[in-house]
Amino acid sequence: MKFGFGIPCCREGITLPVGMVTIEGMIDLAQTADKLGFHSVWFDDYRAPSPSMKIPSSQIPNWFEPLTTISYLASITKQVRFGTGIMVLPLREPVLLSKQVATLDALSGGRIFLGVGLGLHRDEFKLLNPSMNKVHRGNMLNEILESIHILLKEDIAEFSGEYFEFEGISINPKPIQKNIPLYFVSMIGDTQENLKRLVQWGSGFLIRPSVNHVSQRLETLEPILDQSGIALSEIEVICYGVMSIASTRKEALDRYKLGPASYRSKGMTDEQILDTHFIGTPGEIIEKVQKLRDVGVTQCVANTFPMDSMNQMLEHVQIYGEEIIPAFS
Repeated sequence: MKFGFGIPCCREGITLPVGMVTIEGMIDLAQTADKLGFHSVWFDDYRAPSPSMKIPSSQIPNWFEPLTTISYLASITKQVRFGTGIMVLPLREPVLLSKQVATLDALSGGRIFLGVGLGLHRDEFKLLNPSMNKVHRGNMLNEILESIHILLKEDIAEFSGEYFEFEGISINPKPIQKNIPLYFVSMIGDTQENLKRLVQWGSGFLIRPSVNHVSQRLETLEPILDQSGIALSEIEVICYGVMSIASTRKEALDRYKLGPASYRSKGMTDEQILDTHFIGTPGEIIEKVQKLRDVGVTQCVANTFPMDSMNQMLEHVQIYGEEIIPAFS
């Protein structure tokens, strides 16, 4: 079992209070991850506040661009892997993105991965691309995925699609990794198109840490993988959710409910919240991770913590690394 957590470069106003995130705090988190043996750290990708995010106009969040942030933090660490969770691909131009990823992988010694997707907020795309209101983001995503694959593999790359076109492009240095891992968010009821992307381009998928959800997803996915000649063991199953640790389950649950991240659990019962996040005492979280491992999960990621300061978040990460991870070593 591998473990990771999110460094909040783009979380103010979404799942953390505005004004909380500091550069020093992100540095401390990355170096602590390296020291405590975490496998990965993950970074969100928001570009500009949009109406659907419901961030009050009086509050201006500090959002650090994830790839730039990763570049700096990778330079002051040695082992932990860095990636996005998730990167909103329709907001990216594929040639520049491929060059950035290849450069980051070379500079970091092969420690880069990408969690990718459409993004939750379509109005963010419209805000940044007002002349592209009618674009089909799913088709655009497919073109970017194919472009990245070609650009990182071929010595001389060319592509012609509805939204992107290039020819005679050579990207060097190539990544150290033969294949940059790509991860997709997966939910029960995924469209066939999303499942096709996972099978064609993905190294694995991210899903909420519910034993039942994971079991159902793998049951649905296995015959599709069989048809494609891919073994289930080749797919990484990554559970991601909020982590709230306390001396009692009630205290951990109450802390979660008081945090901004709880907006995504509106209307859910306590049992449903506990089922889809990492909430409880260290022992209870260990027990949950053991059950997830038993159904095929390969990595658990705390995408955020319900905290009011970077110091509190660092304390949570230290408990996570010192009391939970050793149970699986």
